Amino acid sequence: MREHGEPTVCVDEASQLEVDAEAACLFVTCTYDTAFMLDTQHRGATDSAHLSLHEGIVKLLTGMSPRHQDMATRGPYFSRLAQRLNDARRT
Repeated sequence: MREHGEPTVCVDEASQLEVDAEAACLFVTCTYDTAFMLDTQHRGATDSAHLSLHEGIVKLLTGMSPRHQDMATRGPYFSRLAQRLNDARRT
């Protein structure tokens, strides 16, 4: 689904923020092995959030999808900005 030309993520919603303990346990015990950890350790929080939402581990509060999308869109910008500022301090 696209809104204003931007890709959006379809997520499950609930009456309150929910974490599916069974799905989380299944992910940690069956998917999250050393190879997966090494492949993903450099990724940011936005990628973790997308994975948790996509796998159904986390359900957002009803109506919070647009806010999540907004934060997911801005997150990489601030991550790159922080990296540039950290690099500038080292020089």
